[in-house]
Amino acid sequence: MKNNTKQLIMDTAWKHFSKYGYTDTNLERICREAGITRGPLYYYFADKEDLYRQVMVQEIEKIEKKYARIFACEEPLMETIQKQINLSTIYNPLLQRANADNGEIPKVEEVFELNEKVLKQTYEKFQQSARKGELKEGVDILKMIYFLYTYYLGIVTFDEKINAGNQQEFYDKKLAIQIFLDSFRQQFIK
Repeated sequence: MKNNTKQLIMDTAWKHFSKYGYTDTNLERICREAGITRGPLYYYFADKEDLYRQVMVQEIEKIEKKYARIFACEEPLMETIQKQINLSTIYNPLLQRANADNGEIPKVEEVFELNEKVLKQTYEKFQQSARKGELKEGVDILKMIYFLYTYYLGIVTFDEKINAGNQQEFYDKKLAIQIFLDSFRQQFIK
């Protein structure tokens, strides 16, 4: 029962941190939505920052496993990239905010470690694709990574602006991803 309460708090907190960000997340609202008093919250978590860190670490572990499955598959590079983009644009906006250096959000070192692992796995996947002959002759792998991550950062930022402005009817994320994939394929893939 105790672990269920802790997990309920963490699941509710994840929703709130994702929706409101760290600064605007309110512990009272989390307790109310979880159907608990503040007592159980403070039994498991020292404060808001401790709750945030534990929630982030738990989510990072889940995401890391999903990335590992994506990179472990022996499939054409474009399928891997599509899965990577889909995962990145679903989960990573909160992780991106966690990397922001605005002083308001507690640093979670595991976010940086995850980003580093994904970058290394991406680089290795691109090298593997080059050895398999999937890439155009003379393609610069670092340029491919810059292209991918520039797109990723752009879509995350654009998503946040669209959602903050409540203008979702003007934006089709699937179309944006398809445009990127077509551009990537045209520039780098045989």
